[in-house]
Amino acid sequence: MFRDLFSGQAGRYDRRPMIHSAETFAAREPRLDLRLSESLVRLAATARAHDLGDDWIVFGGAAMVVSGLTDWDVPDIDVLASPAAARTLIEALGGEVIEPKTAERFRSRTLARIDGTPVAVEIMVGLEVHAGEAWEPVIFHTRDLVAVAGERIPVPHIAEQAAMARRFGRAKDLVRAEALEQLIAGPVG
Repeated sequence: MFRDLFSGQAGRYDRRPMIHSAETFAAREPRLDLRLSESLVRLAATARAHDLGDDWIVFGGAAMVVSGLTDWDVPDIDVLASPAAARTLIEALGGEVIEPKTAERFRSRTLARIDGTPVAVEIMVGLEVHAGEAWEPVIFHTRDLVAVAGERIPVPHIAEQAAMARRFGRAKDLVRAEALEQLIAGPVG
């Protein structure tokens, strides 16, 4: 069950259940850069300690890496969270709300940065992408739990990550989409 999740707009909720894949948690643990692993573990342990449940999800480059593209560079960890989960994570991890850059392609109601982890964490509430003439909310409908040093890291299913990267539409996002689609297709030959 998830609440007021990710749309960030008052009165606008997506109440469809997220898909939890227990097999993903049990089946594999990716080999990660130590700094990324430490940051993800700290983030997940904090979320677990505060009982944040499904109110947060890792996406972007960090989600790609924990999903299997382990050679991908991750300059920061992107997290989409409900308003309450964002407040909790920001306070617990010593983050700071920052002023977002001028919104051309993306905007969020709240943007915070946590620099006290080996890899910085950016927390967003109410993330939207400009698609055509309108702003559309970024909402993930799937959730895989991936093991990292004994913690469960929630990420969108790989197919949804690829679709979202295509929706984001920047050159680097299209490269990400192709890499994710190749991961889904499996090894060639």
